Amino acid sequence: MNIDGLISEMRGGDVHLSVIGGLLHVDAPSGAITPALKAKLKTHKAELIRALSVPKPPPCGWCGRNNFWRRTDLKNPPWVCSNCHPYYKSLKHEGNIEEITT
Repeated sequence: MNIDGLISEMRGGDVHLSVIGGLLHVDAPSGAITPALKAKLKTHKAELIRALSVPKPPPCGWCGRNNFWRRTDLKNPPWVCSNCHPYYKSLKHEGNIEEITT
């Protein structure tokens, strides 16, 4: 399962996830966490903590969008806008990128 998809699914069900002190915190109304959802949280806990711990870049200064990517083959690469950056499609094809939506 795509972690961003799981986070979106949680938000759609009024389930809010956060990481505090390296621990995953779940805030949800009573009955919102079904057994299936609980199983997904347990299965993807480490990935959720990692995804929610990544600092989120602000919206792009040029186009205002919130879709970013960075190269995974470089050490500490900057986040760049997937709309404004000319090499996004070619690098995505190569598979050397990590994507984020803020």
